[in-house]
Amino acid sequence: MAEIVQPVSVGVGRNAMWGYSPAFDLTKYLSCEAYNPLISITPRYVSINQGGDSKDGKESNVLLAGPGDIRHVLETLRARQTKQNHEKIVVYIWEESLECMARHIILTRILLNRQESIQTRTQTFLESYGNVLVHKKTAELIAEIANQIYKEMAE
Repeated sequence: MAEIVQPVSVGVGRNAMWGYSPAFDLTKYLSCEAYNPLISITPRYVSINQGGDSKDGKESNVLLAGPGDIRHVLETLRARQTKQNHEKIVVYIWEESLECMARHIILTRILLNRQESIQTRTQTFLESYGNVLVHKKTAELIAEIANQIYKEMAE
């Protein structure tokens, strides 16, 4: 009987669940000195539009195309908190697979759930982000968030 040998890429899967580059602050590329549309120094999956104005002032739009995870959004939030920057930034994320997009939404909701302590949110996020098997409580929370998303999308 012949043994079937498959390439390693078959086991990797089709959906990217994390990226391979270091996280960076998206607002770093919004200043005129750092961002030149003719000589783009931003990664290939980031598109930045600086034209809009919000009610409170300047608004910047950022598109992440297929980032694989939300590491850049998290780094941007951390940097903005440190800088006390109140300029409005809108981040759009495009993913080819709905599963990956749903994962982004669930992880973001876990982090932004102010009803839980920071320690609980951090533990739940890390467990959901990095593990295939999760505790029963985390699985129930993920199912609850998924049901909320489903209801919101159906409305």
